[in-house]
Amino acid sequence: MNASHLFIVISFGLIILPISAPAQLPPTRPKAALDNTASGDQSVAKAEAIRIRNERRSQARSLLISLASDARSFRDQTLRARCLARIADALWDVDVDQGRTLFRKSWEAAETADENPAPSILGQDLNLRAEVLKLVASGCSTKEIAPQLNITCRRVETHRERIMTKLGIHNIAGLTRFAISEGLIDLE
Repeated sequence: MNASHLFIVISFGLIILPISAPAQLPPTRPKAALDNTASGDQSVAKAEAIRIRNERRSQARSLLISLASDARSFRDQTLRARCLARIADALWDVDVDQGRTLFRKSWEAAETADENPAPSILGQDLNLRAEVLKLVASGCSTKEIAPQLNITCRRVETHRERIMTKLGIHNIAGLTRFAISEGLIDLE
């Protein structure tokens, strides 16, 4: 009887097994729904990326226009023309009308710079490093040099540091010796 019970259980199991197997396969319909949500997520992500890109472009445009308004206050017409031209070039792809306006203002500043060249100190070309070297070697302090050259104290220090680095000199006395040997200052 044990053998017959075992036979019945095995037979019953073999009959039930093929019926339960298809129930474990994933249905095809929900898979299509998952693909729709995945593409939906992609379209949402793409829309978000486009929104962020447009927001950044708007911020960059605002920043460039702000820089252009600052450039209009530059005293140096050549520098003003260069800055406005570069800003106009950067804006051209985003806002053609604004770029065209800035190119016109750049052109006007360039014409003004050509008509009225920048004044030079004592009729010579402006060479701040040489002027700083002469004044430092003649014993002037940073605070005395800055108003004479119409620059900030920090800029005087920067020029002095660059001169010293370039020449391999580590103190003011060395700068003075160098200026005397080059004939930049007189001993009188």
